[in-house]
Amino acid sequence: MVIGIAAAEIFSSINAPRENVAKEFVRALIAGDSSNSYVLFSRHVPSIEFSDRARLKNVRVGGISGWFWDQLALPKAIKREKCDVLLNLGFTGPLKPGIPDLYILPYYWGNLLWDSLYGFGNFTYNKPSVYQRYVSKSLIYSCNRLILSTHFEMDHLVKRYFTDLPTDKLVVIQAGVTQCESDSFTEAEVAQVQQRFDLPEKYILMIGNPNPLCNTQSVILGYKRMVKELTVRIPIVLVGVSKSEVISYVGKDWFSANSEKFILISQITGNEKTILIKGAILFFALSYYEKWCLNIMEAISCGVPIVTTANSSLSEIAQGAAILVDPKNPIEVSEAGRLVLIDKRCVLGLSKKGVERSMVYQWSNSAKKLIALMETFKQST
Repeated sequence: MVIGIAAAEIFSSINAPRENVAKEFVRALIAGDSSNSYVLFSRHVPSIEFSDRARLKNVRVGGISGWFWDQLALPKAIKREKCDVLLNLGFTGPLKPGIPDLYILPYYWGNLLWDSLYGFGNFTYNKPSVYQRYVSKSLIYSCNRLILSTHFEMDHLVKRYFTDLPTDKLVVIQAGVTQCESDSFTEAEVAQVQQRFDLPEKYILMIGNPNPLCNTQSVILGYKRMVKELTVRIPIVLVGVSKSEVISYVGKDWFSANSEKFILISQITGNEKTILIKGAILFFALSYYEKWCLNIMEAISCGVPIVTTANSSLSEIAQGAAILVDPKNPIEVSEAGRLVLIDKRCVLGLSKKGVERSMVYQWSNSAKKLIALMETFKQST
């Protein structure tokens, strides 16, 4: 069977989560499938890692993005390469590909659905164009299978919002993570990161982003209570959080008196993120919703104790490897954080369970499920 993979921006210079996840899926599919061949359609020159080889062919489809690429150039290329099934890893794609197609629900819809059903009612983060929203919503209904990242996303978002979607159309395939190994980085590499960010021996960690669902406020207010009322002296490292944002939550005077407890980092590389996670004694992940939950997956695979959001995609991934709290309650957040810092038995239990849970989330497992799903269309094609 010839499987087409549509990923227009997979080799672009934009290092976005969607493109990174797309690369992981392609790596795992090629490594784990010896029966089928793959044709990867994109708009950019492939990196050396994804150059043509046995069972993988790159087809660079030219033309501008948008309607021309999705509805004209890509369908012609799919037909020319005689693909049997299309795996769409992009935001948009052909509405009439001519073959069975699988579509992964984009980040945007998970964020919008959570906000519409449970949230603030004014979600505007990374809003796509009118064309992108129209085509993406059309693909949700027209695709043969809609792939979702967690059961939380399926049961609490998609089924409640798209009430007319057939249940048998929805499939959950979770992401994977490469398990942290103690010797992944040299001592010199770790020391370089510690020196660059002036890291103390012990620190608490949160990795944020501009998405309002990241819930930075609860982490900062919870940490403030840990310092003010629970006498915690361990500093917190906040990635992707500005000084002005911290001050807006804790107040200028309190921040000035406790500024040495905040280590603010604007951007980090993938390797720096892993080193930061491995060195943390506590990881806060209090998002209301996350698509692939990649950071918390990496944290549990490193055996780092976690405090995360109850009744969410994050708690589904953690399953016993984290302390669950109400993300809107700074008191719960602070008490859970302090428990991790003072209870060694709790830490050992969370670490052990985390490493066990991480074995479930391997990209090879994700690929096996995806291959089995695509092969169900073999007879029909």
